[in-house]
Amino acid sequence: MRKGPHKVFVEAGGHNAIAALQDALICASVPGCLQQDLLTEPRAGADVSLLVVLLLELVKRFHCCRVVHGGLKPDSLYFYLSGITALDFSNSVDLQLQTDVTTARDLPSAQKYIQQGLLSPSASPYQLDLIGVAEVVHMLLFNRPMNVKQENSAWSLDEGSGSEHSVPVESLWKDFFHMILNPGLKSSELVLSELISIVRNSL
Repeated sequence: MRKGPHKVFVEAGGHNAIAALQDALICASVPGCLQQDLLTEPRAGADVSLLVVLLLELVKRFHCCRVVHGGLKPDSLYFYLSGITALDFSNSVDLQLQTDVTTARDLPSAQKYIQQGLLSPSASPYQLDLIGVAEVVHMLLFNRPMNVKQENSAWSLDEGSGSEHSVPVESLWKDFFHMILNPGLKSSELVLSELISIVRNSL
């Protein structure tokens, strides 16, 4: 049975999981803004790339500590100065503590992606966060929800789904979404590391 998120973090014996939560909450007293506030004004390409790198690094820190956030979305992120943190841990799971969670099917917040076919029921729980990152990055880039399509067993953005609001997708971001939506057998940490390198090199 899945325990509540607060109990997960308080009881987690590993210092890494506790440290990850402390790092995530450290911005509570630091001026910043939610992602939806960032979306009210156009952002320069370099600004978006920097925000994406910060997001990828945050999620990588969680996964290094065997923590799945499980609910990454625009209104669960807080941007401040040169950092970013997640605010909502209601779907979070510490895999060191909750050993019964072994696949995506064990996560309630993964069910909509499983039904969509975007996430395999037997996939690693960490892949749920990869899709969450993709959703957030899409909102940062295009200020609208992400739509995807599957062709030749690979997932990609459905660029025609935005009708008159559609804009060409730069090759950088085409590669980004291809990698994050099709992780294959790569670990999430490896996928995140590769994406950090690719996006950082574009700055």
